[in-house]
Amino acid sequence: MGCIPLKEDGSDRQYFRIIPKNDEKSLVLMQLQGKDANELKTDSYAWMTIGHTLESAKILVPQIHSVLTDHSALLIDDFGNTTLDLRIAELQDDDGKILPLYEMAAKIVCAFLKIKPDASSAWSKRAFDFKLLHSELEFFRIQHMHTFPEFHNNRDSYLFNQDINALCLFISQLPQHFVHRDFHSRNLMYVDGNLGVLDFQDARWGPAAYDLVSLCFDPYVALDAAMREKIFQAAINTIEQAHGSKIRTELEDSWPAVLLQRLLKAIGSFAYLSRKGKRDYRVYIEPALHTLRNFSGTNTQWPFLTEELIPRLIKLTDEKTT
Repeated sequence: MGCIPLKEDGSDRQYFRIIPKNDEKSLVLMQLQGKDANELKTDSYAWMTIGHTLESAKILVPQIHSVLTDHSALLIDDFGNTTLDLRIAELQDDDGKILPLYEMAAKIVCAFLKIKPDASSAWSKRAFDFKLLHSELEFFRIQHMHTFPEFHNNRDSYLFNQDINALCLFISQLPQHFVHRDFHSRNLMYVDGNLGVLDFQDARWGPAAYDLVSLCFDPYVALDAAMREKIFQAAINTIEQAHGSKIRTELEDSWPAVLLQRLLKAIGSFAYLSRKGKRDYRVYIEPALHTLRNFSGTNTQWPFLTEELIPRLIKLTDEKTT
C-alpha cells in the first residue's frame, strides 16, 4: 500500500492518497487538526453532516469509507487531481467547452438553493450575519490594506469603517439560503465528466448571490472580463430556469455588493496565507482587484470602497511589482 501527500490548500487539513496493492480504487485520507479533530471525536464534525445534506440533494460529494476517530482522520473517495481550474486550463480558452462546465456548476448552485433548513444540521445554526461579514472585512484591512502606509490615516479609516458598516448591513439583511461559502474552482473536481464538490464544512445561511459570485469571479481562473460576463449571465439564466424570476431579481439586486465583500475578504486571505508560507497566494490579489474594478460597480452607500480604495490598491500593487 502506498501513501502520497497531496497538494496543500489554505486550511490546516492534510490530505494523502492511499493506493492499495491490489486493483482496488485509491482513497484519500483527510487528516484533521484542532477544532475539526475535536468535533470528529464528539461525532459533530460538520463536514460529515453537511456531506449527507448535499448527497440528499443529489450533489456529488466524497463518500466516507472509514472514520478513524483515534487518528483524527477520515478515509474518503478519491476524486483525482483535476480541479475545475486545471480542467479549464486544459481546454485552452475553448469557450464552447468552458461554458458548459460553468453551466454544470451553476446547476449545483441551483441544488444548493433548494436545500431546506434543518435545525439539527450545523449549517442551519450559523449565518453570514453582520458580525461575520464585518470581521472578514476587518481581516482584509489588517492583512492587506494596512500593509500600505498610505492608508494609515484617520480619514481613510473613517471612510472605510463607514462603508463596511453600510455594506455588511445591506448583505446581512438579504434573504437567506444555503451557502457553501467557498464555492470556487479549486473546490470543484472534474470527475468522469461530472463536477464533485469539496470543502463544504463551513456552509451556512447567506445571500443567494454568494456562491454565484464565488464561482464566476474566482481569481484562481484566468478569464477575461468578457468571458466572466458570459458565464455569469449563463449561470443566472440557469438559476432562473430552476427557481423563477423572483430569484433572478434577488441576484441582480445584490450580486455587486456580495462580490465586493467576498473578494475583499479573499484578498485578505491571500495576503495572510502568503505570509504563512502556504504557496504564493499573493499572485491572486491583483486579478481579484481588477475583477472588482470591472464588476463591483459604484454605489453611493459605499463609495470609498468602489471609487477610491480599489483604484488606489491597484496602483499601489502595480508599483510594488514593478
